[in-house]
Amino acid sequence: MQKIISYINIEILFIIVVVQFLLVFLILLINRISILKLKKKYKKFFDELDKGGIGEQLDKYLEKSDEIKEDYKLIKSKMKNIENISNISIKKVGLIRYSAFKDVGSDMSFSIALLDNNNDGVVLSGLYCRENSTMYAKPIKNNNSSYTLSDEEKNVIEIAKDNYITKIEA
Repeated sequence: MQKIISYINIEILFIIVVVQFLLVFLILLINRISILKLKKKYKKFFDELDKGGIGEQLDKYLEKSDEIKEDYKLIKSKMKNIENISNISIKKVGLIRYSAFKDVGSDMSFSIALLDNNNDGVVLSGLYCRENSTMYAKPIKNNNSSYTLSDEEKNVIEIAKDNYITKIEA
């Protein structure tokens, strides 16, 4: 009986060894294929290097990088100019209509404020009456004018400050 058990154990051991041998052989085969692929890439890389291909490409990229840096400086300078111009452009607008005189209805008189980022600009007022209409323009510097402002003009300046144009849709 012990011979039979011993014989079965030897068979199982032999099968295990054969399976292990096949696994090791498969792993070696996979490694060999990977090494061959790597050698092919390595050879191609150094063939290009010997021909100057990679060096030429690096030189081109460095030249392009310098061009991009110069373009960036130019764009940055232009953006600064645009920002400066933008700060003095009209960005805040207010408009109100009203009746300047009690005997004239329909809110035909108006005041409009046109201001930049610094709240500098102009207030235009048009006063309508039955016989004629009169226009006034008053310069604005930091929310104030060297001329006396009416209540409507003060109000339209506040409206303009609240109507700040923050984004221009492209």
